[in-house]
Amino acid sequence: MTQEKKTLIVLGLLVAFIVLVLLFFGEKGPSPVVETQNRLRDLKAPVLAFAEEKGALPETLQELGLPNEATSDHAGKPFVYEINGRSVTISSLGADGKPGGAAFNADKSINFDW
Repeated sequence: MTQEKKTLIVLGLLVAFIVLVLLFFGEKGPSPVVETQNRLRDLKAPVLAFAEEKGALPETLQELGLPNEATSDHAGKPFVYEINGRSVTISSLGADGKPGGAAFNADKSINFDW
């Protein structure tokens, strides 16, 4: 076998390996942090719709009747839901469940008024 054929075979195997790695280990959707931010953002509309229909904000997120995935963060921890008058704050304490942190452990929250 010539050196040129050996080089082509090695390059072909290398490309195949890279493609397989990307297929199996590549990102399958938004990062966990972005997923949590999306879930937080997506809760605003059902909370406000509930409040408009019932005349009051829900006391808990469970009152919305949404799946647990919609009311929890990327780590499966339920969001913290707080009402202060007509202001709502929904928070995630991150993967570690503790205030503060960075990356996957970072706190995320949204705040809006009814």
